[in-house]
Amino acid sequence: MTRGQILVTDGLGYIGSHTCVALAEPGHGRLVILDNLSNSKSSVLERIRELAPGATIEFHRASATVHREPVRDRRIRFRGLRTLPIRVREP
Repeated sequence: MTRGQILVTDGLGYIGSHTCVALAEPGHGRLVILDNLSNSKSSVLERIRELAPGATIEFHRASATVHREPVRDRRIRFRGLRTLPIRVREP
């Protein structure tokens, strides 16, 4: 029995990736990760898949601000830039 889909935006960052590992456990449903990789690495996705074998994980490389994603059953949004100069330069 599936519990639907969970959309996690910016899911390959530090906090998002740890959350994705927990959400990839059986019984949570299909995990959809959206990240533009500006503050993360694609290798994190492979590590999530290693830590959650058998999980259904879908990845889209896109910005959460411009991506039009269909409504999911549940959403978790993470967004944060590493440093203040980046925030000032790219608000």
